[in-house]
Amino acid sequence: MGQTWRIYSPEGKNTKYDTKIALRNMVGGPLRSGDISQVSIDWYDDDVYKMQIKGEEVKVIAREHGQKNHTAEVFEEQEEGIFFLVSDENFREAESGLVKIFG
Repeated sequence: MGQTWRIYSPEGKNTKYDTKIALRNMVGGPLRSGDISQVSIDWYDDDVYKMQIKGEEVKVIAREHGQKNHTAEVFEEQEEGIFFLVSDENFREAESGLVKIFG
């Protein structure tokens, strides 16, 4: 089961407000989601999360425009966004999980 980095951009959804800070607030705040857990958060680097989808660990990276450092080899040319590492088999379910978290 090979995993590929993908950009969170579900068809038909306005992702303008689905940002690093929004994800941080949804996961760490009073509206906590049990579907995702924080691995590390950093104001100057990418935030890292993980999800479990059918026994597969899916890594999620959240990046904000203007931060200093990006996780190596994860869409380094992209200044901002939500990225996730998942297999083809679990892609739709992982993306749906992120949509659910953002609401």
